[in-house]
Amino acid sequence: MPAGVWRHAPRARLFRDLPELFKDEDELRRLWGRPDTRKKLLEGLEEKGYGRQELADVGKLIEAEHSDLYDVLAYIAFNMAPVSRAERVDARKARIFHGHHRLLLFG
Repeated sequence: MPAGVWRHAPRARLFRDLPELFKDEDELRRLWGRPDTRKKLLEGLEEKGYGRQELADVGKLIEAEHSDLYDVLAYIAFNMAPVSRAERVDARKARIFHGHHRLLLFG
């Protein structure tokens, strides 16, 4: 097998294997949303040869360098467009500030 193909073979496997790890996006979100299950998920991916660097490389390929690893996983597993961290904060800014404002007023 040519060297260039061998180098990209793990990425191709990732696109084949990852969708089988989650039944749907809600399951991925639940796993990602808790630090303990996120850690287990990332450790499991690392054991399969999909470490943070490999996922970051895929993030670059899909132009998601400013997104979380969650977005890279959601793109691979469910073809969901990545959301940048800035876009995610902007989308939730009103809720964040409303909660903060409420805390200041009502303690």
